[in-house]
Amino acid sequence: MTSRGLLYVSLMGVACSIVVATERSHAADVGQKKVAVLLSPADGDRIPRADKDVHCAKEPCTKIFVTGRVAPGQTPFLAVAPLGGSVQRIWVQPPILATKPDGTFDGLVYLGTEREGVGEKFSIFVFGCQQKDRFREAEHLRELPTDCAVSSPTTVLRVR
Repeated sequence: MTSRGLLYVSLMGVACSIVVATERSHAADVGQKKVAVLLSPADGDRIPRADKDVHCAKEPCTKIFVTGRVAPGQTPFLAVAPLGGSVQRIWVQPPILATKPDGTFDGLVYLGTEREGVGEKFSIFVFGCQQKDRFREAEHLRELPTDCAVSSPTTVLRVR
């Protein structure tokens, strides 16, 4: 075989090794997929929701209960971003007290105060993080974390 033939075989071997390594890495990522999803409320919901936010019947609806899911082994966090301000503000919400084995959880988020937030839209996020102490309640973020799984934003309108 000529030196040109050996070089070609050698390069083919390297290319095959890279493809195999890439496929193995991808398979590992699929097996440990990061998941963060807000299950309720739904995008576009008006708050209060007649069937869910009964505690808001006679008072301003400043807080609602939500349901979400993260990958098993991840710690869930909730965050809310009021929309319409000139500066993006993302507020970490009260800690999740329990997560079911399948990663689902219930939590509480605040949508403004008694005086602020009526008629405003808010985006709600779920973060699925490896660190149990990654965030603390009322922490102010300027951007979404890159070291956690982050849900798509669920935007709600607080009408009362």
